[in-house]
Amino acid sequence: MKVRANNAMSGIVIRDTEVYRVVDNKKLSKLTVSETVLYPHQTTRGHKHPESEEVYVFLSGIGSILIDGNIEQVRAGDTVSMQAGAFHQVRNHGENNLVFISVYENYGTR
Repeated sequence: MKVRANNAMSGIVIRDTEVYRVVDNKKLSKLTVSETVLYPHQTTRGHKHPESEEVYVFLSGIGSILIDGNIEQVRAGDTVSMQAGAFHQVRNHGENNLVFISVYENYGTR
């Protein structure tokens, strides 16, 4: 995957709603790399990966992440790791988009 100066990732748009836009890069066979643009004052629906760990790298914006009941504040430059099976949900607290990259093992559902 080529790193782009404007943080735009090429790939397949898998969600594009009033809450967020998610683009998956499926060029790797064992990992998925996704870019999520979470719009101002929005919250992801939250999810967990029973068989896969996941890492988020926040590129811009401010917000929080809920992981199994614990809330942590996040901003550009932060990296957050989730264990397999941990429920996680991101909230954008700012007036600008909260953009983050997620990396997780492919496990069949996405």
